[in-house]
Amino acid sequence: MIDPDNKATWPAELHEQVARWSAALDDEEHWQDATVPDAVSRTLESALAGWSVVTYHCTRLLDHEVDGIWAEGLQPFSRHLFDQKIRAARAAGAITAPESDALFWGHMYGCGDLPRRGAREGQVWLVAGGRDFDRDSEAFEELLLHWGERVSTSPPAPCR
Repeated sequence: MIDPDNKATWPAELHEQVARWSAALDDEEHWQDATVPDAVSRTLESALAGWSVVTYHCTRLLDHEVDGIWAEGLQPFSRHLFDQKIRAARAAGAITAPESDALFWGHMYGCGDLPRRGAREGQVWLVAGGRDFDRDSEAFEELLLHWGERVSTSPPAPCR
């Protein structure tokens, strides 16, 4: 198991690849925001093949969602996943029928919000390592701000 915050857990090939890539960065202060070139990404993926990596996914999960992740892992973002999550939350009693209707009407697929959808389609967003939660917790504020709020059952405003 690789813990990104503990280099002693990294395989030698990963050490080498990260050292080579980071040495080529111009802006060492903002290395965490750097875009990884495709060739480097493929090399890093190869170095990680067969390893488990400690990561964090910032979302609130219902009990049945936790069970699903343990059984199937995190799933890439898609309309099917979105719809499935709303139906399962309704079936579990976590949301009411009017709340599930409001979610179906107002989510990015329901209102055709193509820019937001296109930016996330087929992806799993996560944080590798937990050091940033301690070092820069404000970076996660938007992800954590609205957890637990109830969904409005009024018809949604037109999508932006």
